[in-house]
Amino acid sequence: MLQEQIGDPPKGTGFTLQGGMVSSGRNVELTREVALRSEFVRSFQACGESQPDIRISTLSPNTLTLSGMAVDVIQEVGRPGSDPTGGPEDFLQCMDDWKRIAGGAYVQAQIQAQIQASRPAPPYYLSIRAEKVDLQKAFAATIMAGHFYLLSEADAYSAFSVWYRIMKLRYQIDVQTLMLRAAEWHSSGTLTAENTPADILADVESYDTDKIRRELEDALAEVTRLRATNQKFLRCAKGGLATAKHRRFGRGRKGYFALVPARGMAGDEIVVFKGGCMPILVRDRTEIVGECYVQGIMQGEVWKEELCEEFVIF
Repeated sequence: MLQEQIGDPPKGTGFTLQGGMVSSGRNVELTREVALRSEFVRSFQACGESQPDIRISTLSPNTLTLSGMAVDVIQEVGRPGSDPTGGPEDFLQCMDDWKRIAGGAYVQAQIQAQIQASRPAPPYYLSIRAEKVDLQKAFAATIMAGHFYLLSEADAYSAFSVWYRIMKLRYQIDVQTLMLRAAEWHSSGTLTAENTPADILADVESYDTDKIRRELEDALAEVTRLRATNQKFLRCAKGGLATAKHRRFGRGRKGYFALVPARGMAGDEIVVFKGGCMPILVRDRTEIVGECYVQGIMQGEVWKEELCEEFVIF
């Protein structure tokens, strides 16, 4: 295949390099500049100080050859992210699914502690010294992605924990409010054996409404207290968790935690291309899935130019 090494950016090629991602489109310049267009990108440099190495085929302008370093392969991804400002039930179900995937890394750490003692240590939060709390911090920092730069990893975990606690309280408040309403309907005769399933009616009749009201008042007071005393954390959590809305949480085979595009799937590779500040999810080594946030590599911590290989993108 005839190719040319890119010097001055050619115009009209239909490709751009954005944050390390090659994308196609009409009349778009191919440029050395890494433009941070993603809403959760701030100041990352996963490729270190490397410069782009992109070659375009003179025979097929829709084919590029890029040089990059494969970091990990996605082992498992969770359900699509939910709106953190929406209903608490969907948010909690999503976070519980993502936490389940992250928890698998703790099990992997214990196995690797036994079978890889003589090998180089895996990623820092999956090392043989990994503690569960470190995994929790890495998880929170990952799903908060672009807003993590405002906080330490520990503070990112605190911010996520406060938001998660408030959402659990909101869910409790919603449930208890419905319980009290059902109790009122029952006492007024709206709920009867004729229009209500027997098991539900029996549940309503067993409600201790005084206890439910006390718990509801306590929950409302706790939400007010948490919001008043954690404003900085909540601002960061709101912005950070919003970036995960249309993405998925994934865990790599080596233990890396990643926030990947919604169409990411197991088997996709995490690749850092030369000149790209964001890691890229690549499928079958020929297709760009999209950019991703990978905890522990965003500032070039694992970048080694000598490990780069060629990827032919169609």
